[in-house]
Amino acid sequence: MVLPMKKVSLVVMEKEREKSLEKLRSLGVVHLERKNVSSENLSKLLERKARIENSLGILRSYVANKKKKAEPKEVVYQRRAEDREKAGADSIVNQVLEFADQKKALQDRLVNLGRERSRMEEWGEFDP
Repeated sequence: MVLPMKKVSLVVMEKEREKSLEKLRSLGVVHLERKNVSSENLSKLLERKARIENSLGILRSYVANKKKKAEPKEVVYQRRAEDREKAGADSIVNQVLEFADQKKALQDRLVNLGRERSRMEEWGEFDP
């Protein structure tokens, strides 16, 4: 008599996945089916992580440029309490990304003004 199979969900950390699969395979009682799961909370966290990594990349480029120009100074990172860190980090991330957007807009404007200047130079200098 063949009994119907029951479904179970196993949540395993990525780094322990292979080891867990080998153990389950040796038991021979589980057929594996992998599912990708997402949720609203996970999406928000992944978006937040991407924003933080983006702002860190921007800040690291400024630190690298500053080290080239000035004497190297030791950078000290202090860890804050979790409740202050989240609120403070989000506002800092938002400011860094906003400043980066403003810088890009200003650089684009500078390029456009440079083109306009080059175009107008052909006319020479005159007093309207």
